[in-house]
Amino acid sequence: MVNFLNLKFIVTFFIILTSYRTFAVDLCKKPWKVAVSDRYPFEVYLEGKPKGLNIDVLNKVAEKLNCKVEYFDLPFARIIYEAKHGNLDIVMGVGKRKEREEFAFYFDPYLNSPSVIVIHKKDYKNFEKFKLTDLTQEKNKSKIAGMIGAVYNKEYESLMSNQVFVNHLVLTSKNAISFKKLIDKDVDAILLSDIAIAKTLINSSDFKNDLLMIPIDKEDYSYFMYSKKSFSEEEAKTINSTLTKFLKEKEAENLMLKYFTKEELKIFK
Repeated sequence: MVNFLNLKFIVTFFIILTSYRTFAVDLCKKPWKVAVSDRYPFEVYLEGKPKGLNIDVLNKVAEKLNCKVEYFDLPFARIIYEAKHGNLDIVMGVGKRKEREEFAFYFDPYLNSPSVIVIHKKDYKNFEKFKLTDLTQEKNKSKIAGMIGAVYNKEYESLMSNQVFVNHLVLTSKNAISFKKLIDKDVDAILLSDIAIAKTLINSSDFKNDLLMIPIDKEDYSYFMYSKKSFSEEEAKTINSTLTKFLKEKEAENLMLKYFTKEELKIFK
């Protein structure tokens, strides 16, 4: 009887171990295909290499699961398109949108990243109480630059069906192009998806003392998005739960401190 129970335990343990290994193999059977857009300090391609906080975090998650990641340099609008068609496996640090949930899994949020506008300080009175809905008024003559394919918050998403609002926008393929338009005064303001990106652009400019950023919302969480064509829901949950656990570790905070101060990190929680 004892031998039979021992045998039963060994067989059960072997089945569980085999199932776990099979699951791990399925999850990591090939490198995850992930694209990188122009959103430093979160992600960017510099000197032919992917760099930024999102890259560091995803690499740690992949390492914990014994998986590998293959990165590609793509504009943001193309990233969403390729994810929709199953050509990318994971999209890092994006908003949860209803139409995206048709082709991707979302779970716990990654970071809180409120959107902002950047303006010339001399124009502060014109934007002191700025709301996106101001751009639905034809009498408003402001031109606002943004990035093609970006959805800055839910209000922006809903307003994109309003032609008057759209007419106020000047959409470009990169934040750097939008920023140059602001410096050249081709637009009155630029929309950016979070404070960190705004800070980086402002600090890199010779005109940083003439510029000001204004948040347009208090909370707008970003997520890691998992293609339904690449992962089962269980597989995607495993990756995201590993991400969530890692973000609570001291190592994750140390990674973030490479890019932000402790005060700035409070914004993202």
